[in-house]
Formats: sequence, C-alpha cells, structure tokens
Amino acid sequence: MGAFNHKYLTALVVAALAAAVLLAIMMRLDRPLRTPAAPLGIISFELAGSPEAARQIMTSWGPAARRSAALSLWLDYAFLISYALVLSLLCTGVARAWPSTGHRVRRMGFILAGGQWLAALLDLVENILLQQILAGALAPLLPLAARWCALVKFSLIACGWLYIVVAGGIVFRNRIAAGAASRH
Repeated sequence: MGAFNHKYLTALVVAALAAAVLLAIMMRLDRPLRTPAAPLGIISFELAGSPEAARQIMTSWGPAARRSAALSLWLDYAFLISYALVLSLLCTGVARAWPSTGHRVRRMGFILAGGQWLAALLDLVENILLQQILAGALAPLLPLAARWCALVKFSLIACGWLYIVVAGGIVFRNRIAAGAASRH
C-alpha cells in the first residue's frame, strides 16, 4: 500500500470527518456574521487589521452575533488540529508516492506538511488575539497581529492544497498510465 498504509488512512479519515463536521458547524455560526462591515464573516474579522475596522465589524454584529463569533473561535481550536492533520497527511502521502528520482518535489511535500502545523500554530495565536479583541481589548497591534497570522496561515494552507492537487494529480495520472500500460 506504500504511502497510504492502514494507520495513515484511518488517521486521515478520522481527521477529515472531524474537520468536515467542525467546518459545517462553524459555517452555520458564520451566517449572522456576514454583514456589510464583514462581508466574509469571521474571515473579515481575522483580516480587519486595525482597531477601527475591528470595532466596525463587532458593532455590525451586535451581541448575539458576537457570541456566535466567540463560539466559532473556540471550535476553531479543534478545527485547526483536524485541518492541519488532514493537510499534513495528504502532503506527506503525496511526497511518499512521488518517484524517488524527484527529490525536490518529495522534499517540498515534507516541508509543506510541516507548514500545515505552522499554519495551525498561527491560527491558534490568531484565535487568542481575536478573543481578546472580542472581549474589548483594542490595542492597535492586536488586530494587525491577527491579520498577519491569518495571511500567513492562509498562504501556507493554499500552498499545501496546491501541492496536493498538482503533485497528487501527477502521481495519480502516472499510476493510471502505468496500470493501463501493464494491462497491454
């Protein structure tokens, strides 16, 4: 089974199911957070970058929506573990499945697997900062630090997905071609 043994697949499925359930709940909690001041809901809050923008977003939410935001941030602690595990396992699996002659592509997969845990760490810091802002702390650096954590987090996650799709697609295509060639 190579890169995808039983323990690997079990961890991947469990983490993916946890991530999917948590994401569904958080998306439901995000509905009342989508306002003209926060068109992207909690993501707008993550990217606010300034006390003024954060204040405008929280004012547009009102007390009930702020409680939804707080709950979403608490759930995100579990979500960040599950998405980091899924993405790191996928990056690692693709890297292990890549031909041994492609050392750079394999190495990139392992680096990006670790990058998903860095994304999760940044997400954790971002959540702590956003919870402080929701609690009323609007020091100028809090929204700015949260924004930078979010931007780097999203970049690392995007790079991980890009690797999974492109390198994984190539591995899949090559395996299909090799299977077709062996049947002829």
